[in-house]
Amino acid sequence: MLIKGYIDESYNPDVFTLSCLLGQIKTWAAMSSAWKKCIERWNAKLKAEGRKPLSRYHAKDCGNLKGEFAGWSTDEQRALTSDLIAIFKKHPVVVMAFSINLREFHSVFPEAKKEAQHDVMSFVYGMMTKFLLFQLGREMGGRNRFSLIFDQGPYASSMLRGFTQMRADKGFEHAECFTSFASMAWEDCIPLQPADLIAYENFKETCRQINPRKRRRTLELLLDLDSFGGRARYVNREALLALRDVVRKKISV
Repeated sequence: MLIKGYIDESYNPDVFTLSCLLGQIKTWAAMSSAWKKCIERWNAKLKAEGRKPLSRYHAKDCGNLKGEFAGWSTDEQRALTSDLIAIFKKHPVVVMAFSINLREFHSVFPEAKKEAQHDVMSFVYGMMTKFLLFQLGREMGGRNRFSLIFDQGPYASSMLRGFTQMRADKGFEHAECFTSFASMAWEDCIPLQPADLIAYENFKETCRQINPRKRRRTLELLLDLDSFGGRARYVNREALLALRDVVRKKISV
């Protein structure tokens, strides 16, 4: 089965989350249409009120009422989020996400700063891309084939390099499961918007584990859906140490 996945990330100085939202091609076509219509309905409302329309949904800005969401009320914020979650209810998708504590990461991978020179995040993006592919292949490989899209950004080349290295690594037994890996601009790829929402929610959930607080209502609503499933993992120090062995011995960073 061919599965399309859309990758996005969310992070701050403490936590980095890489998330991949996966579904069948027909699911993405229907979900993209529903998502586009939802944003268009909200834009029609905003224009009627003499307000600036949205260019897209951006989870971080919506959650913090910044950027294009500046001036929105919390009631509007919640109403838009509810409308978008209703789309997930009708279109089944699966998420695979991984989060790391960046401080622990640097203590386990001290070579990152040296190898990445002035931009440590390039190392993080590349390594986490490899880890995502490794886990996708191990847990969902077999007869499945994956076509993956990720958001264009300053670290797109790091992610592509990670993918290329994984595909070329003879020790990676699931390399044949990955048919393509390409970057697209959010303007041209609506599914990157729901991928952004899921990446942000997984990121906030990891932050909650580090600094205990109440789980976000958005994530609770998503987890209650029969159409939404998958795995979101916090890679703790012990797991990072195990990952280091995999990276150094098998994946050859």
